[in-house]
Amino acid sequence: MSATQASLAADEVGLDEAETVALAYFQAAQRNGWSALVALAADALAERDDLEDRLRQRGRQISHGYVRGRIEGEHVDKPLGTQGR
Repeated sequence: MSATQASLAADEVGLDEAETVALAYFQAAQRNGWSALVALAADALAERDDLEDRLRQRGRQISHGYVRGRIEGEHVDKPLGTQGR
C-alpha cells in the first residue's frame, strides 16, 4: 500500500493527522512498531536540525543588514530597508 493509499484509508476510518502519519510509518516498516517509531523519530530530528540551520542562517543575514546599514558615511543602527522609519 502506498502512502497515498494509506492516507485515503486513514481518512475513511476517521484517523487524525498524527494517526495517519503513524500508520504510514507503521506500514512502511512492514508493521514493525519499533522500526516505525525509530524512523519517525529520525525524520523528526532531521527536520528539526534543518529548521535550526535555516534559522541560524536567517539570523546571520539579519545581522549583516545591521552591519551594512550606513548612509553617506553615517552609521545607522537599523537594518537595511528600514532607514527613514
